[in-house]
Amino acid sequence: MLDNATANGAENTSNYILVERGANAAFDTTSCNGGVVSDDVPQTISNVSYNSAGFVSLLTLASPLTAGTYRLFVCGTTSIWSTAGLEINNGLSDYIMDFTITGAETGTPTTPSTTASALPATGFAPKKTTSLPQQPADLAYAKLGDIVLEIPSLNVKSTIVGVPQNADNTWDVTWLGNSTGWLNGTAFPTWNGNSVLTAHVTNANGLEGPFAALKTLKYGDQVIVQMGGLKYIYEVRETKLARPYSTSYAFQSKQDASYLTLITCQFYNPLNENYLFRRVVRAVLIEVSE
Repeated sequence: MLDNATANGAENTSNYILVERGANAAFDTTSCNGGVVSDDVPQTISNVSYNSAGFVSLLTLASPLTAGTYRLFVCGTTSIWSTAGLEINNGLSDYIMDFTITGAETGTPTTPSTTASALPATGFAPKKTTSLPQQPADLAYAKLGDIVLEIPSLNVKSTIVGVPQNADNTWDVTWLGNSTGWLNGTAFPTWNGNSVLTAHVTNANGLEGPFAALKTLKYGDQVIVQMGGLKYIYEVRETKLARPYSTSYAFQSKQDASYLTLITCQFYNPLNENYLFRRVVRAVLIEVSE
């Protein structure tokens, strides 16, 4: 539980940063520890209320957001501590969320179209140990809190982490292990739009990863995102194979509902030690329950 009353509490407005992307079309602010960097435009947060039962903070702004692209930081690198004396994300990283306001008439956060040069490589050689290098700091995955992906028919339950997008419009998912990666730049899980999630078909130890049986999912199977004490229940609508550089379907911009697109590798070729295809499964939100 977070202590919401102190300077390090969840109801202190100083423990959040909200900026709008500036004229250079890039976010220059990278962390709470570094502070707001020009030409990002800071937005004033006037009040925060925290629901300890659902672990949800509600932020009130001094003025409505206009059309634009924004980044919210929940400050793990500088501020918020639990009542047990532990920093959020162990003080190593902030919780970061990007969103876009497409029109003042709706005020609905959406995510812009994602540019991707390739589908993520999510598998290692089966029945063989692959030695991994140390994960670079600039490729560290964001801890998103208590967000879990569950696929009941596959007996999958996996923590979701945030994977940063590289300058070449790819995502390095080498170090996911048994976690599921949310590909930053796609819609945040449970939001309207297309949220792209990926996990290994085979882990670096040569054993099956969380998405080893993703190819067996069929129309109507459930995929569940657990967040904030709620279950966001999706149903599979399509499953298909794609070449590694065929990105149009997987990163399709969809704003009429909340979608999950699940990706993993399929058909390992031992001759070149690569996977020939990617399995792409799309599901749509049908229900939210406690």
